[in-house]
Amino acid sequence: MKKNRIEYISDKSLEELDTATESLFIYLKDKGDEKALEPYFNTKEIEHMKDVKGLFNGGYTIKFLSLLISTIILIYSIVNRKVEIGKGFF
Repeated sequence: MKKNRIEYISDKSLEELDTATESLFIYLKDKGDEKALEPYFNTKEIEHMKDVKGLFNGGYTIKFLSLLISTIILIYSIVNRKVEIGKGFF
């Protein structure tokens, strides 16, 4: 962080930045609400983070559904002998 002079630009110590980052990760992982962000971010930034959190949650949902559908297709193909494990890979 010293390379980018983030401490100088943000006028925050490295410890404060680490704490703010941890609070942000907790918020994005659904382990806390926006009150955890209030000491570090203004109202406009918190509103933006609500949108970002929605995008993160949408991405996680798409990832989970993709994995589920892929697993179902693979199991269906194996059960119906449409795919022979190893034959198509080597």
